[in-house]
Amino acid sequence: MTERTAWLFMMSMMQSVFSDTAWSVWEPLIEEVRPKGKTPPKNLRRTISAIF
Repeated sequence: MTERTAWLFMMSMMQSVFSDTAWSVWEPLIEEVRPKGKTPPKNLRRTISAIF
């Protein structure tokens, strides 16, 4: 497996942690309690998926 293939595989796995339906429930709750920084995250769903 090449490095790029491995990276693409990991990205697809992380996106699948939350279904679209589950993310639609979680996203507003996360946004409400997360600290506001100088710059917003580029992909909050990917970040939260990586944590889980």
